[in-house]
Amino acid sequence: MACEKDGGVDELRLRVEQEIGSMQRLVDGTLELAWLDTERPHLPLEPVELLPLWELLTENASFESGFAADRLVFELDAECRVLGHLNSLAQALENLLRNAIRHSPEGAPVRLGGNRQGGHWKLWLEDQGGGVGADQLETIFLPFTRLDGARPGDGGFGLGLSIARSAIEAQQGRLWAQNVPGGLRLNLLLRAANV
Repeated sequence: MACEKDGGVDELRLRVEQEIGSMQRLVDGTLELAWLDTERPHLPLEPVELLPLWELLTENASFESGFAADRLVFELDAECRVLGHLNSLAQALENLLRNAIRHSPEGAPVRLGGNRQGGHWKLWLEDQGGGVGADQLETIFLPFTRLDGARPGDGGFGLGLSIARSAIEAQQGRLWAQNVPGGLRLNLLLRAANV
């Protein structure tokens, strides 16, 4: 009887720890979004190479989510360099990547692609999660927005895309969404670093 009771206590302790972790992430995300939106910080920009950043982000995401690393595809020129604030850019891309992984059906890839457009790089992160309604392409960037479940996946607080957009805008960039056949594409426009 004592073993059953102890097992119940351990299970309860684990659940409480998970809930506390979730609440901490919610508070942290809310505070970060409030800081980005109210302070409108001027972030110092530096050249950032996308390939090493992608490799780091995908390694972490694969480890934490169990998403197969070979399904996280880099389709940019290996020399792609943008002007960005490394930490903020990394967090924005991580939020976009986690969102794409969360909504990707089993076996489908997530792709990072793009091309040079004059003094900018237009990047896109694309999943095969079915896209969203045309009327929701802007709504998904509002804080605490979670759609009705039309896309596969679950979880999150609805802050990741809001934080990503604010972070990209603080780097003099743009972030927007569009539906593509079979999925959703998150587009980023960032200044190109001089090569």
